[in-house]
Amino acid sequence: MNRIFYALALALTGAGLASCSPEKAPKAVATEFVEQLYGLNWTAAAALSDPATHALIDKSRDELAQRTPLDQEKAHRNSASVATLFDVATLAEETSGDISTVRNGSLVLPLKKVDGEWKVVPDPELVDALVNHPYYLDLAQQSWQLLQAEYDKRTAIARDLVTSRLNSGDASPEVKALAAAVQDCAAATAATAAGRTGYLARQHRLEAMLDKGLQPTLTAASDLSLNYIVQLTNAQDRIHELGKTYLDAARKAHSRDYPVVP
Repeated sequence: MNRIFYALALALTGAGLASCSPEKAPKAVATEFVEQLYGLNWTAAAALSDPATHALIDKSRDELAQRTPLDQEKAHRNSASVATLFDVATLAEETSGDISTVRNGSLVLPLKKVDGEWKVVPDPELVDALVNHPYYLDLAQQSWQLLQAEYDKRTAIARDLVTSRLNSGDASPEVKALAAAVQDCAAATAATAAGRTGYLARQHRLEAMLDKGLQPTLTAASDLSLNYIVQLTNAQDRIHELGKTYLDAARKAHSRDYPVVP
């Protein structure tokens, strides 16, 4: 009999401790969801999400499995730090009643209470961003390299144009301003997110200077100048196309290393 009472007491104590366990805050649930889904821990991620979205998670798993062995991909991701990739330390929550949103500069995670517990309500874009993050990150890196290379080519053409005009004796304010913009672009570095943002800002200023400065009074002096203008126009067309590709990749990568700068 004593054993029965002892077992019953243990059961009641355990139930009491469980009922008193602290509720996970939305930010904690969202952070764990990011870690689990990026890490391809499908069951754990589903347990943290609204049951109505489980089919979405299952679909993403099946689509990824068609492209790569899941075990190999999971092992590869275990070496990556989610905290670094998605800057989860900066996640902040906004809660009103049974609805909450956790966000930072990279991710937005909506949550709601389901049976008294916070659950993430991921949309297709969020699931895609986490499951396919390595692919989009590679695409962002590659598209940035192509875009930067084209920007650098344009800077070189603009520099040659300025040199030609200065050598011909044209020291007008327009030419001098363009020369300063070219020098500013040539000195820019783009090894970090801040560097890339600054690099793009300088290139945008150069583009504005070219649009303003390449007037007939600046370019009609020689056929050589006209040749530069043709080269700059062609480079500009390529930059616009590569810029669109980069922006699309950067948006999908959700990476602080590759800023989304129009």
